[in-house]
Amino acid sequence: MSRAAPASIATRITRAMAAWSVVWLLLVTLAVLMSVRHEVDELLDDAMLASSEVLTAMLSSPAARSLGGAVDGMSPPSFLPSETRYAWQLVNRDGRVDLRSNGAPESAWLATPTAGYTDLPDWHVHGAAVPATGQMLYVAQTQDERREALIDLALGAALATLCVALLAWFTLHAMVLRELAPLARLSQRLSELDPVRLERQLGPPERAELVPVHQALDLMGRRLARRLAQERVFSAHAAHALRTPLAGMDVQLAMAVREAPASLQTRLSRVREAGSRMQRMVATLLLLFRADGVDATALRLQTLDVAGLLARWPIEGLVLQVQPGLQVRADADLLAAALLNLIDNALRHGGHTVRVEAPQPDCLRISDDGPGVLPAQRQRLALWLARLDDDELGGPLAHREGGDAGPSFQAEGTGLGLQMAQLVARAHGGSLDLPDLGAGFVVDLHWPMAVPPSGGG
Repeated sequence: MSRAAPASIATRITRAMAAWSVVWLLLVTLAVLMSVRHEVDELLDDAMLASSEVLTAMLSSPAARSLGGAVDGMSPPSFLPSETRYAWQLVNRDGRVDLRSNGAPESAWLATPTAGYTDLPDWHVHGAAVPATGQMLYVAQTQDERREALIDLALGAALATLCVALLAWFTLHAMVLRELAPLARLSQRLSELDPVRLERQLGPPERAELVPVHQALDLMGRRLARRLAQERVFSAHAAHALRTPLAGMDVQLAMAVREAPASLQTRLSRVREAGSRMQRMVATLLLLFRADGVDATALRLQTLDVAGLLARWPIEGLVLQVQPGLQVRADADLLAAALLNLIDNALRHGGHTVRVEAPQPDCLRISDDGPGVLPAQRQRLALWLARLDDDELGGPLAHREGGDAGPSFQAEGTGLGLQMAQLVARAHGGSLDLPDLGAGFVVDLHWPMAVPPSGGG
């Protein structure tokens, strides 16, 4: 089962900032409401008080008193404009409404004369006595109007807070991305650098928090370089130690083949062939560690005739076809090791004819007439080579998938040959591909130093 992708630091911080922005918006809006609600009520009450004083003065005039007496017991039309949000009543001593605005109810708001402010379910009422007539003037505002004023204030505060929160969020988000950029650049440099040269290629840390990371990476790089150096020394020493006795065995076997009776020559020839293959394997190991640690500037580049290069390493039991005039600019030792290993793979896996050609500039193709591999096997081999190219440890992932459909690839066989060829291509600044041409096994070596062929074949 695949592992879930790790959470992003930037995403986590952004989400946290968004959540805190919402909480801050709510808290600030609530705080504004709690702090200004009393002030809003006072402002509205002051407006009602001013209206009451104006109406009291007007109702105390002789004309208003004569109008009130002429229509005793009735509700004459209001002589002041009114709205449904605001209303007033002029109530006599008996609790009867003498005058009222259009929006006021016909019955008195308060049955007994009451001065000051009173809250009713639908109205907020202010009562004041009219000294000239002995009546009570009630000025009222609807509770809905007062709630609407408070809601408008809350929405205004929330909108202002939201604008500030969004500005703060975008600012902090940009700051987070800017502060995380050095970490992204460090990751990019790590993906492009040689792990054994980290201390010389990482550069100075861009942030104080990255100093321990740089120190840990430098220490890891030194440990890795020391271990690889020890492994190279051991492998090179072992290969050199094996090369001399193997060469002696080959000489003795050559003499034995000439002197042995005909009945034993076939077996001795097979033993000598196995010894020759072991010699090539030892040479490959030596070059393998050289190719793994060399860069393009350290290559001994020269223009090589591929046919002449391979003629120095004859392989019995195999027909080798080289495109006439094929020349490549490369390191002779590394190229020979790569080609010989690929050719040896073809021989051991059922191939009888191997062709080396350049189908296009900057490409060397090695193909055989063997049984080839299944598409799934080719895909697993490509995946394994990709992991090796990323400096990951592992082994060939391709295995036989039933019957005789294709050869079995083992670490000491095709895996080592392909790994060697890939290291050589990479040392030349190129790559290795496994194209599917429908027949046999095909390997393409690409690098920019390949020389276009001078003739066809």
